[in-house]
Amino acid sequence: MLHHDAHKWRGLITDPSITVRSRTIDPKDVTSVLIQPFGEAPDIHVNGRPLGIRRLKMLELASFLAARPAGVARDDIGMHLFPDSDRNHASNHFRQVVHQLRKTTGLILQRKPTSYVAWSDTLVIETLDQQFEQAYRQARTVTGEVRLQRMQEALQPVVGPYLQNSELEW
Repeated sequence: MLHHDAHKWRGLITDPSITVRSRTIDPKDVTSVLIQPFGEAPDIHVNGRPLGIRRLKMLELASFLAARPAGVARDDIGMHLFPDSDRNHASNHFRQVVHQLRKTTGLILQRKPTSYVAWSDTLVIETLDQQFEQAYRQARTVTGEVRLQRMQEALQPVVGPYLQNSELEW
């Protein structure tokens, strides 16, 4: 079972508003998103609540964008998610996945200049794979029993392969 305090970031904010990408956003308008890409039941959690996402392409899109917080060219996303499609078909498939993601999760993407797409500024995106990597790096800074304990803690959320049924190159 995942333990995730969806609002832990709120305690870090001392100002009643935060500035994200040169825009001030009230913390109450921010949504916490955790992407859990491991094992047989990967999922997306919004404000600590698992959504039961089972469509692999939505999870692939969420993970792909989470790894690129500055955004990605729309055509590049389509070609990555649908490598066997031409640009027109990949673009159409991408639109469908974005629509399903928004409809299922309520999460929205933003269009950026030069046809880039990113998560909305009102979303705080975390992924268990990035948390694992950070915990692993921290565990390597110590030795002995402390290192072993931290490595074991880092491995706890890794409950299987990364996006197990994905055929994409990660």
